[in-house]
Amino acid sequence: MERQLILSTDTTTMKKVADMKKKTINMLNTPLKIMGNYYSHVLERPINIIQTKALTEAQIAFLATIFPLDYNLALRSLACAWLIIALKKCKRLL
Repeated sequence: MERQLILSTDTTTMKKVADMKKKTINMLNTPLKIMGNYYSHVLERPINIIQTKALTEAQIAFLATIFPLDYNLALRSLACAWLIIALKKCKRLL
């Protein structure tokens, strides 16, 4: 005797999940869009989200290199390497 299991999906539930996912992504990208608008104004040319992420990463890497004065040499060199990689990424994307 063969048993069959029939799974039914409610399309409204799937649509609600997809809508929630879109809203969450838009909500998380809002600060990046604001930063992108700022960078576009400063650089006087349009900047997309990927370029905005690269510029923000370079700024964070710079702060990680400069601010922690009491880090040991290994962590400081790691932060410097991150800064160099982030700057090369910015140069490539911009």
